This record gives sequence, C-alpha cells and structure tokens, in this order.
Amino acid sequence: MKLLIFSASTGGGHKRAAAALEDTIHRLNPEVEVTVVDGLRAIGKMYDTTSMAFINDIKRLYPDIFEKHVENEKTVITGIASVLRQAQDENLVIKRINPEIAAYLFSQSMRQLHENPNGAKYGFKEEDIFDHLFISFLRGVATIKGIEMIEYLEKNQPVNQ
Repeated sequence: MKLLIFSASTGGGHKRAAAALEDTIHRLNPEVEVTVVDGLRAIGKMYDTTSMAFINDIKRLYPDIFEKHVENEKTVITGIASVLRQAQDENLVIKRINPEIAAYLFSQSMRQLHENPNGAKYGFKEEDIFDHLFISFLRGVATIKGIEMIEYLEKNQPVNQ
C-alpha cells in the first residue's frame, strides 16, 4: 500500500507532525510506502513570495509566463486527483466524488486562504486555518473507512508540534 501525506511548512510543526505520522505508520506496517509532500511548496513557491497584483501583472504583460503558472497549477490538481482516485480504489474516498472537481475545489480554497489571510482579524493562525481546511476536506470526501483512518491518525498524532 502507498500513502501520501500532505503537510505544509508554515511554522506550526507540520513537518514534525508529518514525520511522526510517517514513523507511526511504519511501526504499524513496515510494508507501507509513505511519501510526505509539502502541499504549499507543491502548489508553487510563487505563492510564498508574490502578491496577487504581481501575478495579475504577469498575466497581463507576459501571458506566456502566466500560462506556465496555470500549467503548474493544473499539474498540482492532477496530482491531488490521482491521490483521490487511488483512495477511491481503496474505499477511503466516496466513489461518487469526482476527483478532478474535488482537487480543483481544494486547490482553489487553499489559494483563496493564502491570498486573503484575514483569519488574524479573528485571532486565527494561518496554519490552523489550513489544518482545519485540510481535515474538513478529507472528512468531506471520506467514506466511513476513510473517516476511521483519519480519526485513528489524529488520535495518535503528537499534540502541539
């Protein structure tokens, strides 16, 4: 079995949590092939360092470069959709979910949160918002078997990492 863990280097201990999760999975089943991916880095380093105004200027002034950005985004969405299809095959994700649409919606939600970080106005840390979005997304597409796996992994995850 292969398992993909999405994490994010946002300063909230996500790397340590992902490593602890990977270690726990290997202890429970050494045969599982685990891959840890920094989701924000996978979406593209551009989001970490550029503003939307700059991206819009690139779109207007350099459409060929912007098209490369769009292709990168499509690659990320395709990758997420592939993981969702595999999870459907393993009965972890609801079969009636369209993996491409779900991946697109997740990607756009993450992008919207990153581009409009208003959570601080309400006292929320950005990494906590991303965590909640990710867990809500997983629970929303998961079967009962998938939810049981999520709950097991959450229960055995180190706290405050």
